Amino acid sequence: MNFHAVSPRKYKRAVVQGLVHRIYRACSTWQAIDESIQRAKDILERNQYPPEFYDNIISTTIEKIVTSTNTPPSSPSETAQGVPADNQQSYLLSVQYRGRDTDNLVRKLSKLPIPVRTVLTLRKMKTVMPSLKPPVPKLLRSRVVYKITCPGCESSYVGQTVRHLKTRLAEHKNINTPVGAHFRNCINTEPISDDVSILCSTTRSDQILMTLEALYIKEHSPNLNTRDEYRSRTLTLRVF
Repeated sequence: MNFHAVSPRKYKRAVVQGLVHRIYRACSTWQAIDESIQRAKDILERNQYPPEFYDNIISTTIEKIVTSTNTPPSSPSETAQGVPADNQQSYLLSVQYRGRDTDNLVRKLSKLPIPVRTVLTLRKMKTVMPSLKPPVPKLLRSRVVYKITCPGCESSYVGQTVRHLKTRLAEHKNINTPVGAHFRNCINTEPISDDVSILCSTTRSDQILMTLEALYIKEHSPNLNTRDEYRSRTLTLRVF
């Protein structure tokens, strides 16, 4: 994270503190720690961190690490300091960080009688800039659950395919299929790309794709689906 990035100052302090903690855990001698700290300072300066910012944080962090190592752990009762567990509960509030105005808001929230803990989130570049990756045309997408709707009577069909949607749509144009026969009898034409909409897509296993298809069939109740094998598919939730 660059020092001039639009992010809370405490996040930049955490960058320096994290480097010190990693160095302390990775090195076995104080000489190695000192050499690693010097390399970390070079990295920080290349990211425009001024010495007056990181020097005090580094020395304070090392002092806390050494002090906590030599101090025996306190008992749970001393840590709680007699405060009931109910009073320690606080409410989380996520706020997107936008600079000094956000800092002022956090200070005002901390003065409220309600225990509010503010979580500052950063705005990613991908939410600001448009994607440079060209979108895949609808008929060239694969591993999707799709819906075909008749423009004449709003009858519909829901299915899934692991192939290009264009290939699957060509099969539905056959007059011997339920979709092709209905379109021929209803509006005397074949289904086209405008009649197809993609409900969802997944890159996971075929079983998950078929389960998604079954869920959408259950939700949309399409009257052109003639097979009921989707009813045998159940969604299994694994709790770890």
